[in-house]
Amino acid sequence: MRWTCGGGPDPYEGSAWFGMDPATLLPTAPARIENVAPGHCESFWQREFLVEDTNLFQALARDGKPAAALLEATQNRPARSARYREFLKPQGYGDELRAVLRTGSSAWGTLSLFRDQYAAPFTPHEASFVAGVSAALAESLKARLVTEGSPGAVNPTGRAC
Repeated sequence: MRWTCGGGPDPYEGSAWFGMDPATLLPTAPARIENVAPGHCESFWQREFLVEDTNLFQALARDGKPAAALLEATQNRPARSARYREFLKPQGYGDELRAVLRTGSSAWGTLSLFRDQYAAPFTPHEASFVAGVSAALAESLKARLVTEGSPGAVNPTGRAC
């Protein structure tokens, strides 16, 4: 999938989309993982819950702004982020746009968009666009999770995550 954020010039090359339990802020299904190397899915969540870092989902869930880009948050010093050093850079990614999909004060999902190391970084306009669609995506996830339950997380290659 190649999607642009609000008509921006560069699409993203990889992504991770997850449903979220609004009570615990733990990931659930449905999930979609694109262009994440084997073995990195587990480390993605280990860093999320065990390592202090920039733009953690729990922080975005509490923040007034539900979406943020890594390069902007680190003032173009991505090596400050363990996620960049241990997850993004080894896979050839240079920036990440993260968002919590929430409606009201309840978070129903997360997304991470990864951009190639040679591509332009995510812009504030792109982060604003993703923040602007957060509630609509959250409502959709909420409707699915409430009516259908959580079916199990699988990425496009069929590997469970």
